Amino acid sequence: MAPLPLLALLLMAPQGLPPARSLETGPGLRERSDWSAVVAVPGGFVAADDEGARLWPLRLDAEAGRLELRGKPWRLPVPESEEADLEALAWDGSRLWAAGSHSRVRRRLREDRSPAENRERLREPRDEPWRRRVWRLAPDGSRTEEAFSLDPLLAADPVLSPFLAIPGKENGVDVEALAWREESLWFGFRSPVLRGHLAPVLRTTPAGEARALLWLDLGGGGLRALETVEGGFLLISGPPRDVSGDFHLWFWSGEDATPGRGQETGRILRRLGTLPSGAGRPEGLALHRSGPSWWEVLVLHDGVPGGAPALLRVPRPR
Repeated sequence: MAPLPLLALLLMAPQGLPPARSLETGPGLRERSDWSAVVAVPGGFVAADDEGARLWPLRLDAEAGRLELRGKPWRLPVPESEEADLEALAWDGSRLWAAGSHSRVRRRLREDRSPAENRERLREPRDEPWRRRVWRLAPDGSRTEEAFSLDPLLAADPVLSPFLAIPGKENGVDVEALAWREESLWFGFRSPVLRGHLAPVLRTTPAGEARALLWLDLGGGGLRALETVEGGFLLISGPPRDVSGDFHLWFWSGEDATPGRGQETGRILRRLGTLPSGAGRPEGLALHRSGPSWWEVLVLHDGVPGGAPALLRVPRPR
């Protein structure tokens, strides 16, 4: 039998993370269950909801184990009847960036409709333009300084362009992660996942000009969150579609990890452990503080009241 590649051995090896520390939530946060992203900013954090177009300034009292609002939420310049499907946030040192999913949507089937009506709902995926935006905001969120779409870059790419017409939940384009590093925006995709295991990351300039399309083998998962740390990124992977599955935490050097002869995949990408997903889906990841041998991150969850916030101390890979 041929020896297994290094990444396969890493995926099979028993790995774990230390227990996370659960946080209490203050008024205004306990009622929400649609958190999709969080990022550290001066003075605290900012979180996004994916069922509207609002950004929520947060304050963490780590000693008391409490996460609470530190001001009123900000709404992006989106009509009240529309949602931006915000899925990703990044801080570039002076400005906040927010990204919509850029995905198309197929309408849900409804129990109160006839089979014929539900078949009609399946026919035409909807294109909601407010989802297809990347926003740059003033530090206090008071105004939008820039907005552009990734669509021209995606349409020009021979690999990703066919997936633009496919709904995000059906392996079409679905942006769910964003980070800032080396004067670039790094967009992580929940889907498409190619050949059953390759997930894309698009690196662009702040003006929305492509620099590189990178590929990661996340064991069949897509990216759900991306956070810059010393030497690379921490990222969360999860199922690319709305099905049950594990969520994993990884360290990524930032290099392309397309498999091939001479590729050192095990050095580029390392799985650190499996995240518990019983209390919702872990989709928000932000660096809180760091030490010589660890990073402490804030994790927020989608699909559970309050977001089940938790602090997780992650050992740095050796």
